[in-house]
Amino acid sequence: EEFRPNHFAGHLVYPIEPRYALEFFRKACDLIPQIDSLNPSDIFSVVTNRAGIYANLNEIDSAELYFRMAIQLAKKDSRISEVSSVNNLGFFFNEIGQYDSARINFLKALDMLSDRNEDIMMYCAIRDNLAQLSIKDHQYLAALKTFQYNDSVYATRTNYNKYVINQVRMMRLMMQLNVSGI
Repeated sequence: EEFRPNHFAGHLVYPIEPRYALEFFRKACDLIPQIDSLNPSDIFSVVTNRAGIYANLNEIDSAELYFRMAIQLAKKDSRISEVSSVNNLGFFFNEIGQYDSARINFLKALDMLSDRNEDIMMYCAIRDNLAQLSIKDHQYLAALKTFQYNDSVYATRTNYNKYVINQVRMMRLMMQLNVSGI
């Protein structure tokens, strides 16, 4: 089976040479119809990776096509994969400056979660994306509330990487608002 080695090679090569990594992901995608035993999460993952590379290479139409394809494939994997895929599409729209489309997808992803405890880290990630849009819309207090909430979640879950990133965002916003407590 050549699917897994191509998928793995794509991950390894991507940081060094995205276009070369794209070839591995293309090969893996081409093999999908030939392999009955593939897990839906493997298929969803390789298509999502391909979409991300297209986005990073600024191949907008191909990126959007594969992000949308990933949403459809994620439905066969799990609800959280589907939520993640819709969030990814929103993130893509945010990156290319289509903020209304980004917001629609972030809100859709948030609505797809039955409640925040279904996947608290996904909930926080989506809320963070919405907070970034709130800052662009000069709705600073809404963003600050999200950062404060996420701060408590990341600290409790000992997710220090996200905690530090969130702290930096929160402090920058507090400085901008001249809020004490920094």
